Amino acid sequence: MRHLVSIVSLLLLISSIPAVTVTAQQSSLLDLLPTTAEVGPAFVVVDNRTRTLAEQASGFANADEAARQLAGWNWQENVFKVFQTAEVTPAGAPLATLDISLTRFANAESAALALPYFLSDRAAVLAQFEVKSQNLSLRSIGDETRVLSGPVEGGDDTTLYVRTGALLLRLSLTTTSGAPAMSLEQIAQGIVDRATAQSPSSAVTVMQSAAEPLL
Repeated sequence: MRHLVSIVSLLLLISSIPAVTVTAQQSSLLDLLPTTAEVGPAFVVVDNRTRTLAEQASGFANADEAARQLAGWNWQENVFKVFQTAEVTPAGAPLATLDISLTRFANAESAALALPYFLSDRAAVLAQFEVKSQNLSLRSIGDETRVLSGPVEGGDDTTLYVRTGALLLRLSLTTTSGAPAMSLEQIAQGIVDRATAQSPSSAVTVMQSAAEPLL
């Protein structure tokens, strides 16, 4: 009888622990980034790393607000990679710089909410303008595609935003006279193709004591 009471007590204890569902990603976002061979032989990698939510938020005009927004949109992870041409201008600047940022959110709805925030912040900081869809020659990539363009220090900048599911891509290309030709759309499509081929995320149910927060 005592043994039966112990079993019942244990079952009641387990049933009182809330189930927390977390998302287990099958592959790192780093696996989605293009190689130098894909970008072009004139380019070399000058930066390639993951960023925390706080590190990514620091790149926005209002870092505190951005951090709150990213957290509210269930930010999952971010990776960042920068390519520059080995050839430089007489002033010592690269002929072209390509920086790519990939941000994963918990779901497609969050990524869709984040895209206009990302775009409007960059447009305001760099005084750029969105290229309207009727003026775009590029084909549709992913679920949503938007483009910013305008002059920046060191040349002309074109930024391509692509959303595919819960993943948000930003590809920014700054060029000067004599820069090698490059297709942002082709590079973005390659990232989307790899993301699609990745194993889907799996939901894992974790039993967590109500007295201890899930960190």
